Amino acid sequence: CTESNNPHEPLPHWIYSQCEVQWPFGYGLSYTSFKYTNLEIDSKTMTYSLPWSDNGKSSSSSSIKVSINVQNTGSRQSFETIMLFLFVENRHVTPEYKQLIDYKRRKIDPGQTITQEFEVTTDMLRYVGPYDDKHDILQMGQKFRLGIGPTTDCRTMQANELCTEMLTLEFNGQGIYEPSCEAACILLETNGCLVIHTLSGSECYSICRSSHSPTDTISLGWGWNYLNCIETILLAKSRSNERKCYDVDNMCRNVFASKPTLDNEEEEEGISIQDQSRTRPPLTPFKEDTKLAKYNIDTVVMSILAGVVGTLIIVYPFYRNVIHSVNAKKGKDEIAFSPISRNEVELEII
Repeated sequence: CTESNNPHEPLPHWIYSQCEVQWPFGYGLSYTSFKYTNLEIDSKTMTYSLPWSDNGKSSSSSSIKVSINVQNTGSRQSFETIMLFLFVENRHVTPEYKQLIDYKRRKIDPGQTITQEFEVTTDMLRYVGPYDDKHDILQMGQKFRLGIGPTTDCRTMQANELCTEMLTLEFNGQGIYEPSCEAACILLETNGCLVIHTLSGSECYSICRSSHSPTDTISLGWGWNYLNCIETILLAKSRSNERKCYDVDNMCRNVFASKPTLDNEEEEEGISIQDQSRTRPPLTPFKEDTKLAKYNIDTVVMSILAGVVGTLIIVYPFYRNVIHSVNAKKGKDEIAFSPISRNEVELEII
């Protein structure tokens, strides 16, 4: 919670303060009591690695291991839910004040002390935004603390023994981390589209990082608009799997049509494409392209014939009504003569 330093001045002249709540998070009645001591972590830095390394092999991100001792100080056996909380210090999107990321329920005998361990991974630091509302991202350089216990508040009680020191998330790679490039290359690799262009995941990411989107000027690489476009195609169940990669290059953007030239600064940082001397074709056709082309021609012809037949069905009733109206009007304006005999004329004169 926040409150003003000076009651005569409005926010943003504020400080953090303990929130007044009726029931703390995780509050519950018990016939015994517990004591938390000796909070330890094995590292102050968490590093994130891309799914591919420079040589194309997979690499793993680091994690932080947390341990805490919990003692049953009462006279009865009981269960205790040990909760681990995340307190984010800075983020592009306003973070949750206190976020539960893991918990364990343990049975502890009277006087017994147990050691509970947690492992905090990079996936626990992902959050939605700020580019859209459907992609989880990581923010490199993010500062955070970890705390254990339902009433622990690591923002207002930073010296609390149940709170860690300030921890940091760092990128274990060359250059600047771009989440849209990572998500796009993972999706293209999963659906086999990189095989068509004879590219690995690391090469795809390097090409994306050295490219610029013509529509998205905020993010680096191909941009989030390109990612949203390929997702609508590659994740669509109604599309044929044989055509998905082909449709990505035609309906979104063929980002591999020409290999971008990396500037000297990026090459010095290590953002380079493997096998620079290798020439890649703009697009390797599918084996089924001939069949697909014939299928497309037949589809176009059938569509034209169906359109012509449909037009005739719609137009014919109107044409019929027009002809009928013209004939009726023509017959009304003409003078009709009826043949009579000479005897009828003489009889009429007499």
